[in-house]
Amino acid sequence: MRRRCSFFLTALLFVAAILSFPEPYALLKLAAWIALAICAGRYAPSRLVFGSLAGLGILEALLGFFQFVSHKSLGFSFLGEPVLDPLNGAIARIFLDGGRLMRAYGTFPHPNILAAFLVLSLVAWAYHFLVRRRVIVSAFGIFTVLLGLLLTFSRSGWIAASIAMLLVLLDARRREPFRAKELFLILAVSCVFLIPIFSRGIAPRLLVGPGDYAVTERIAGYQAALLRIRNAPVFGSGLTLRMAPDPVHSLYLTIAEQIGLVGLAAFLLFVLSALRRGF
Repeated sequence: MRRRCSFFLTALLFVAAILSFPEPYALLKLAAWIALAICAGRYAPSRLVFGSLAGLGILEALLGFFQFVSHKSLGFSFLGEPVLDPLNGAIARIFLDGGRLMRAYGTFPHPNILAAFLVLSLVAWAYHFLVRRRVIVSAFGIFTVLLGLLLTFSRSGWIAASIAMLLVLLDARRREPFRAKELFLILAVSCVFLIPIFSRGIAPRLLVGPGDYAVTERIAGYQAALLRIRNAPVFGSGLTLRMAPDPVHSLYLTIAEQIGLVGLAAFLLFVLSALRRGF
């Protein structure tokens, strides 16, 4: 029954994408990702999935660190690294003492997306610590991924990582209290070491008010997206799977804009189904 439900929701999402009259490349890319997700969910062992997330998280975190230090892209465009020009005003930065610091991108089109991937990698390293019991390697992985996550300066990423680690620790405390204490110690020591080093960049990101540039920019983006959704509410303006020059900072509004309210409903049902199975 669950497989039938997942298949139906996946098919509905794909049909919504087709009816939005997408770019052929975007439709092929979506089909490839769906096929990959199905194969990974059914046939790939957990060890392979978590190992891939853990290893790639290290590479992405290190790439983000060196991007932050050098303040430019490092020439890995063949892997998807965006062209990061310090003179480009569209590059995501933080403002500090009248100057600006570039945020880490990795091979992703925006620091917030890198942060989301690093949260998954952080969970994978916690899995390696709790299940695979590789203490030294896992401690190094957790520290490195936390470094990359801090340098994205993504507030949503920090919140997601905090919630994810809290849930992991609560579950581990019920199963293996001693291992949970060790994991908490590794996380705490890593944060105590890293946060003071980058505190001058972190502190301004924690102060959010109605007049904050990020808030006003998001509100303007939401209003513009709602207007575009109103013009094509059912099937959207067409799937592109590309980052816009001025992206809307909401996955849900982006989905509604590209594949309509039908596609958004299918996606939300898919997510709720996955959450229900997870719990």
